[in-house]
Amino acid sequence: MTSCLSRAVIMDGCLKLNFNRRELSGILEAFRTAVTKLDREQFKPMPLPLLANVASSLGLKFRANPFDGPGGAGLRGFYVATNALKQPLVCLNTAHRRTAINSAFWHEMGHHLTARLLSQQRGVHGSILWQRL
Repeated sequence: MTSCLSRAVIMDGCLKLNFNRRELSGILEAFRTAVTKLDREQFKPMPLPLLANVASSLGLKFRANPFDGPGGAGLRGFYVATNALKQPLVCLNTAHRRTAINSAFWHEMGHHLTARLLSQQRGVHGSILWQRL
């Protein structure tokens, strides 16, 4: 049985252009493994220590600090995966509200799980992904 999330992801034209059906299924399975209640119940904002635990369980280094200076408010978070780092890094801007911080966290998890899955399937050995929300 296909869940609502699975149907939404598979039907999205942008994703279909960049990932084949096997890759999309793998991405969804990785999310379901990492987040067992995915697409089963509404997520509530989690405190930073719990987000750090999720990140750690997936092999990520986690940083959460307010980003000061010009342009800092426009950046909610970023993800970096490169051979120069011992482990991938996710950084969150804590200058935002808790809901925005949590949204940025799960957005960055998408980069991490996708990068991990695709590197296994395609033999990619590290890339830098940067995303402004």
